[in-house]
Amino acid sequence: MIDSVDSATNKVGDTFLASLAAPIVVGDEVVIPQNADVQIKLASAKTSGKFTGQSELTLELDSVKFQGK
Repeated sequence: MIDSVDSATNKVGDTFLASLAAPIVVGDEVVIPQNADVQIKLASAKTSGKFTGQSELTLELDSVKFQGK
C-alpha cells in the first residue's frame, strides 16, 4: 500500500494507490512486473466497538496500470 486506509475516515468505495509486491507470472513469463501501480478499493468496513480495538477492512483490487495501460 502506498496510501493509508483508516476505518475512522474512509468509506466503502474509496480507492487507494498501491504497488504489486510480487510479479504476476503466467507459465514462465512475467506479464506484469513487481512494483507495477495498482488501485485498491475499500469493499467493506466494520468498525470495532470502543473496547475490542479491532476494525475489519476488506480491500479489492480495482485496476493494474502497466506500460501506460
